[in-house]
Amino acid sequence: MTAAPDGAEPALWVGGADGFRGSAFHLGGGSVVTAAHVVTGGEPATALAVGGGGATHSVTAARATPPAPPAPRTRFHPFPDLALLTVPCCAGLPAARLAPADPPPGAAVTAVGHSTDTPSPGVQPDTLSLRVGGRSGAYLRVLGDGVHAGLSGSTLVSDATGLVGGVVKGSRSYRHVQGGWFTPVSALRAFLGPKEAEAAAQVPLGAQMPTGAPPQPEDALSASQSSIRTSGSSRERPRISSTRRMR
Repeated sequence: MTAAPDGAEPALWVGGADGFRGSAFHLGGGSVVTAAHVVTGGEPATALAVGGGGATHSVTAARATPPAPPAPRTRFHPFPDLALLTVPCCAGLPAARLAPADPPPGAAVTAVGHSTDTPSPGVQPDTLSLRVGGRSGAYLRVLGDGVHAGLSGSTLVSDATGLVGGVVKGSRSYRHVQGGWFTPVSALRAFLGPKEAEAAAQVPLGAQMPTGAPPQPEDALSASQSSIRTSGSSRERPRISSTRRMR
């Protein structure tokens, strides 16, 4: 099996009243996966918006593990740091296929998501070329490109198969190129349950995504939230202030 063609990845983004939150991806049938720390600790998940396929879409339900942010001064958002959003309008978008097992150390992988750290303004598609390192607690390490803000919740896709081997958690450093961590696909499968995980392993990738610049998060929210900023992306790293910088 080969990787999806350029532009056909099921990469999405999540926005809220405080701006761009992070990345996400479509599993099929309107089920969207992201990191729990991207969607918890602020407004209800149903007030969030998911962008992709040239449009923005409302979230109708959400399930996260853990379901709420950890206690103050906790360095990291606890394992598995996953959330499943129900976004019915995403049902027709390209969908990811899940790998049957975690990628081995040394495997070449690509993070496919969104960020505000590209030369183009606003929230843009972004990718990182990485390789799998060793185990780090319950997570797995990645080495290579620097993992920067906004990539949390993105797919980690095998360069050899095009299958999703995990979900990006966060960076070891936003100042230096030190890689980061991801939640392995075995944990994602356990979080989804066997029925949904198996369905995600078999769905077709679908038609190519529309080209051109994606809409910005403010397009997805109501007029009362029109002051949304693209600088509020959730960062996964040790807490250094009272702002949202949880891993």
